[in-house]
Amino acid sequence: MDPNHLTADTLTPDACLRLLGRTTIGRVVYTRHALPVVLPVRFRLDYSGAVVLAAPPGTQLAERVDGSIVAFQAEELDPATLRGHSVMLHGRAEALDDGEELRLVPQMLCGTVLVGA
Repeated sequence: MDPNHLTADTLTPDACLRLLGRTTIGRVVYTRHALPVVLPVRFRLDYSGAVVLAAPPGTQLAERVDGSIVAFQAEELDPATLRGHSVMLHGRAEALDDGEELRLVPQMLCGTVLVGA
């Protein structure tokens, strides 16, 4: 059996939110000058299931994406066993009052459980 073989099972939106609640680092994906930018960020879920991202200092993330549709991805993956999960959402970014956080209400939420051979 190929040790690099990987299978994936689709997750429900509720399962995706539960898994996001166990993770604290993810990636926000947006465009700048028509090119994709991927930025690692800390995040948390708020009471409504929205994702609140901490804008890293010096990135001007909040002002760059406020009002834009962005993608967000987080995962936990064991490189030795290829087991874990990946969750991705798309949503409109809303800069919060302090400009140091962004709130994303999931408009599309999907995920997979990754199972190594």
